[in-house]
Amino acid sequence: PPVEIEVRTGDEPIIIRTHDGAIRISLGVANDPDTTLTGEARPIMGLLLGLLELDAAQAAGVRLDGDPTALDRVRGGSPAAA
Repeated sequence: PPVEIEVRTGDEPIIIRTHDGAIRISLGVANDPDTTLTGEARPIMGLLLGLLELDAAQAAGVRLDGDPTALDRVRGGSPAAA
């Protein structure tokens, strides 16, 4: 199923959407995101790229609101590197 993640870092939110095996990114605010990530860009990118585990990203100041399993769709469902 499609997933929508809103990323709040910097001046304008970013929406990451998955649908039919594709990932699309656009600027703006999501109407009803599955997950919202808020914080500094570096740990959020580490989390989205699978370089950081969720607990490490949260320790670095990232706040996640919503369903954490939505991240698996963007990260390909694979666990993050240690």
